[in-house]
Amino acid sequence: SLKSLVAEERASGSDASDSGASTADKSKKGGAIYLEPYSTYTMNGGTISGSSNVYGGAIFISTGATFTMNGGTISGCSAEYGGGIYVSSGATLTIKAGTITGCTAEQGPAIYIEEGGIVNIDPSANISKNDIYQYTSWQPPEVGPEETMGGSYDGTASTVKLKTMYFGSYPQTYVGDAMNSTLEGWYSGQPVKRTYTTGNKTKGYLTWNAYEYTDGELYARGSSLPFSSGYTYKGGTTIKPTETYVWFKVEPIKWYILNYDAWKSKSENIELLSKLALTGNIRFSSYSTVWKDSELQQWLNGDFYENAFDDKEREIIMLTANLNSKGDEAYKDPSQWTGDITKDWIYCKTYYDMGNGIFAGNTNVGNGHASRQCSPSDFAISNCCYMETKYTTNYRAGTCDWWLRTDAYYIYYVRARGVINDPAESSGGPGNNCYMGVRPALHLGI
Repeated sequence: SLKSLVAEERASGSDASDSGASTADKSKKGGAIYLEPYSTYTMNGGTISGSSNVYGGAIFISTGATFTMNGGTISGCSAEYGGGIYVSSGATLTIKAGTITGCTAEQGPAIYIEEGGIVNIDPSANISKNDIYQYTSWQPPEVGPEETMGGSYDGTASTVKLKTMYFGSYPQTYVGDAMNSTLEGWYSGQPVKRTYTTGNKTKGYLTWNAYEYTDGELYARGSSLPFSSGYTYKGGTTIKPTETYVWFKVEPIKWYILNYDAWKSKSENIELLSKLALTGNIRFSSYSTVWKDSELQQWLNGDFYENAFDDKEREIIMLTANLNSKGDEAYKDPSQWTGDITKDWIYCKTYYDMGNGIFAGNTNVGNGHASRQCSPSDFAISNCCYMETKYTTNYRAGTCDWWLRTDAYYIYYVRARGVINDPAESSGGPGNNCYMGVRPALHLGI
């Protein structure tokens, strides 16, 4: 697929300027074949060898044109952009079989793809991904300022400071009563831009449809399901009762960078943990304590992965190989667990992760650790997330319980005061509960 072949080149191309082929003279395009706009050409075999030009040493595909390669070889061709093939914005290249080899270019020895070019390449085709270049004006996320993580417990404030990053988007802040009324009177007949779900198969799913308002922003509408009627949204408004339709602004997600120094030294891929619990109403599992079999794992790698990130953002999210547990292994480094491997785009941290390193501290019941405290978003508390209002973070007054990735014996979570729950409390399983917050983690390939 295109994703598997050019994802690495997408990031490296983000600082380049477009080649300007759209305004160049036709004579500079395609050393052997020039496809006129909206024309089609199929290569079933044969060889194109040694040709050259500025844009597309062998082939130039104009906007709207389609080139299909079912076989054959393109070899030893050269260009400034696209030694073998140049794909214009709006052009389509499909390679089902064949070889592109020994071609040279300043950018894209095999293929150069303008932003908006459509490319589909069968993995069996003989083309090195390192020889493919895709221009994009999209910029990878930037590192933000350092921020204190967590809140305070028994008068002791967190001293853990981490760099931050915005990446992806999700419904988070209640819009306020006036805007809620405005959006309720406006949305009918508008196209749905995105759909989020919370809930579970047994008790039913809640659907949140997002619409693009006249201000260009996305707002998500759904039915409120609060854990308590005594909560207030971040802006001070009392939370809406069950089954009231409420609107939340879809906003950039803020993350903490867990391994900034290791990432900067290029020894690790960057790892992120969301600042907020982004939702509640996602149970761990009603029948298993194992991560790979959990509803939480399925939801994070399904609904959340597909809707919190756009196509370009998903290009740089890396699959993380997470070992599962065969027994009571929560106290061990998760790299030493003995169960099956789960390959996750999105995952949760473990008991060990949250009890060691920068989070080291007393994990026993009755003793909190301020750095682990996490506030829920407004969207989370409208989705059944429990909130303990006596604790405060730099986001809001109120912290929540939130899920961890578990072992095969017990389901673990972090409590609102920052303690990791004792296994005895989870025996028999709070995995069926919907009031835990969901705090995703992921790796980025940037």
